[in-house]
Amino acid sequence: MAMSTGRSSVADLVRAFAILLVISVHMQNFLSVPLRADPFAFEVLKFIAIACFTAVSGYVIHAANRKIRSIPEAVHFYKKRNVRVYPLYLVALVLFFLGFQVAGFFPPLHLTPADWIVNVLCLQVILSPAFAEPVFTLWFIGFIMAMYAIYPLLSGIAGVWQKVAAAAGIILGAVLFHYTLGIIDFRFFLYYFFFIGGMIAAECGNRFTCGARYSQIVPGSRLARAGGAVAYSSYCVFLFHMPVFTIAGSLLSASSISGNLGDAIIVLLVIPAIFFSCYHVQRSYDRLTGDLQARLRNEETATPAGLL
Repeated sequence: MAMSTGRSSVADLVRAFAILLVISVHMQNFLSVPLRADPFAFEVLKFIAIACFTAVSGYVIHAANRKIRSIPEAVHFYKKRNVRVYPLYLVALVLFFLGFQVAGFFPPLHLTPADWIVNVLCLQVILSPAFAEPVFTLWFIGFIMAMYAIYPLLSGIAGVWQKVAAAAGIILGAVLFHYTLGIIDFRFFLYYFFFIGGMIAAECGNRFTCGARYSQIVPGSRLARAGGAVAYSSYCVFLFHMPVFTIAGSLLSASSISGNLGDAIIVLLVIPAIFFSCYHVQRSYDRLTGDLQARLRNEETATPAGLL
């Protein structure tokens, strides 16, 4: 997803805001003097961050994809999303396994082989809590993949209220499965309608109109470029920031660096390094998969129509 002028300025701002919230909350675990705040406040901040990511994802997905009315079109959609999301997620999952399960870094994981298989298959949110334990932080990718699985079912439905009714039917089915089989993680219910809300906003033709005003206020400014870069790197940052924080914290402890100096290193060196490296990881990945993504976009116009 290379940065271009076609990207929505405000969508980028929302992504940047959300990932900065995630970083600001998670870094508290590695500071010697964390910000003194009510733990509930941190939970609220995490909720806001994930809600922002989810709503923007629903909006952008629905705005960028035509209505899906056939099985080939649905398969094509899944291919595109898997290319964008899954390989980097798999790399992150390996790092989490090695760092938090094998090496036992803080916070340690004690998942079973079956749990890891479920996480590899991105089914952790669907099969939790009865049959699997999601990996912390990366559970969100399982949730988004579940929403991608649902999306073609809703995309081809004509009319906003018909979509809302279908979405309500799906959530009622999920509630039934949750209480009868013990599956469907509670976080699915927290964020489901944020994705649907993003879809509905795109369906209604709502635009991030203030994005144009934002671009006019700071056209080509350092702030605009920085916000775009933070947004562009946000997926990689979300995937990899916890292992980096953990490694940095371990190195600081091994070097007997703590207190204000250690906190300054985390805030002033480690966090900028995370964004810088993740920006270039994402850019390299997009270049590596550029031909495949272009081919998938070209195939979209040639996808035969049919009944879903």
